Amino acid sequence: MSDGFPPPGASPGGDVVDLPTASIGRRFVARLADGVIVLAVTFPLWGLTGILEVDAEDPDAAANVPLWVLAVMLVVSGVYEILPLVLWGRTPGKRLLGLVVEDTGGGYLGWHQATIRYLLPNAVALIPAPIGLLAVSAVYGSALAHPERRGWHDRAAGSIVLQAR
Repeated sequence: MSDGFPPPGASPGGDVVDLPTASIGRRFVARLADGVIVLAVTFPLWGLTGILEVDAEDPDAAANVPLWVLAVMLVVSGVYEILPLVLWGRTPGKRLLGLVVEDTGGGYLGWHQATIRYLLPNAVALIPAPIGLLAVSAVYGSALAHPERRGWHDRAAGSIVLQAR
């Protein structure tokens, strides 16, 4: 299951080498790029449901999003995040920024690791605002205080984000 590149953490000759941990800035931009791609795929769904026409002055407008729309978005973004991490060690956004997600022992993540890494920040995002927003910020922001820049989602999954060659 190779994409033509050596596996994460390996030189072209196959020797395992240490890669530097990815910077928070690169990780943030990669996350934004991935978010834009997922939004581009799911945006038509928002239009079809009429959510985009909700009265902006209605404080409960966001709460009126049908549950099935949220479920579809969770599945689409889950497939987008989990599948590439298991197969290639990176999402398109991470590839664009030269990042790779590895198991802390080296190599690609397994299905369960990639799923845990995806579900932790997305599960806390379901908590109503503003607590949910604070919780998601804490999951990702916890990487700022960790010496290897591993957020709670990385620690729970046993993963680390590295700067690829």
